[in-house]
Amino acid sequence: MDSRGRILRFGVFYAVLYGAVAVIYPFIPIYFHLRGFSPSRIGLLLGAVEISGMLAPLLVSEAADRGGHFRGVLGALSALAAFSVVLMDLAAAPAGIFAASVALGFFLRPIPPLTDALTGRVLADSAKNYGRVRVWGTFSFILLSLILQITGVLGNGGSRRLAAAFVLALGAVFLTLPGVPGTSAHQALPDPSSRPRSLSGLGLGTNFCPFYLLRRWQNTHLAHAKLRFCRLASGKNHQKSSDKPQTRQTPNRPGPSRRSPIPGDFFVFLAFCFFGNLGFAAYRSFGSLYFSELFGLPAVSGLMALASASEIPAMIFGGRLLGRFGHRKIFAAALAAIILRLLVLSGASRILPIALSQLTHAFTYGFFLIAGVDWVNRRVPEDRRALGMSLFSATAFGASILAAGIAGGFLVEHGGFSRLFSAAALVTAFPLLAVSLRWFDESTE
Repeated sequence: MDSRGRILRFGVFYAVLYGAVAVIYPFIPIYFHLRGFSPSRIGLLLGAVEISGMLAPLLVSEAADRGGHFRGVLGALSALAAFSVVLMDLAAAPAGIFAASVALGFFLRPIPPLTDALTGRVLADSAKNYGRVRVWGTFSFILLSLILQITGVLGNGGSRRLAAAFVLALGAVFLTLPGVPGTSAHQALPDPSSRPRSLSGLGLGTNFCPFYLLRRWQNTHLAHAKLRFCRLASGKNHQKSSDKPQTRQTPNRPGPSRRSPIPGDFFVFLAFCFFGNLGFAAYRSFGSLYFSELFGLPAVSGLMALASASEIPAMIFGGRLLGRFGHRKIFAAALAAIILRLLVLSGASRILPIALSQLTHAFTYGFFLIAGVDWVNRRVPEDRRALGMSLFSATAFGASILAAGIAGGFLVEHGGFSRLFSAAALVTAFPLLAVSLRWFDESTE
């Protein structure tokens, strides 16, 4: 049974986290635009942010899964992400801005999925209560977006003011972390000694780290040396084989059987999420830049707040709808809404139809996120949950934004925003056809 205090503490952190998202994510393309980059270069920079964010789960999530120190990992990520923003703003050469963007993506992208993974491990009924705590983030996103639009505080001051806002938002995330419940609130942490010995079971995070390989070799050989010394000291090394069974004792030796494997259909699910979210990724990469060109910079926050307001019913009732209709139908509704939204953006240039299309955000993001998070919570073993959640986020909201950012930048530069959104709607039709024809695995429902 999840206590109200535990849910409240998670809700407060989600509010701060997605308040930071309201400040950072819509304005990153605008920040690069204010630094003088063309749309194609902006697409490459957004791709740099996302590709490093895709690599981060291989190291970061395994550290959280293995040791259970989610809050420590999240604190380090938020602090290093803020430092990356400082370096990015101080850099003058394009190469320096590119390198800082890579660092920013690496440290920033894992924060939301690791928070989702921590919520799934701590809350006893995560399917029911995830939407209840996540909706705090939606309210915060809306409120802060409206404040930004009304005050226009980010409208003047150029790129330096945007960078300062990014740093302050990440600092608020860092300062709120001590109030987040730890993994011990629900159950004991997994045995830290149960580490993978090979690449099986996607134990990539630790095996790709040379320091871990050195530490594993050191621990194993020191344990054997200590065992042999104790036998020599006690004289038991001269014991005959008939005196005791010949069973080999290896203290705390790691073995692959102690790690739960990730199911094979997880990779099919990741492929579906990548192609299914390409259309939304095109909007997320260039929507704010499109709005700023049409209606001015202050209108960006208002339109984003309208989109987030539509998330509220999805976050509150999404779990019930998912239980009634299943993953396949929820994903199909999300994909159909993405196509509708992109078609409106490709043909409309007035505020009213674009504002109405923002209401589809409840499906294009809210339903897609809830269905994906629930799929991972149900199908991925608990001791690999952070890795699974991070790979889901890196694929659905990272790799797709990488592809859409790089390709979309060239489409905008050579054909305009209309061509970009039309092409994205056409691409999204294929995964919708796949899920409608039941090509998507229904064993998750």
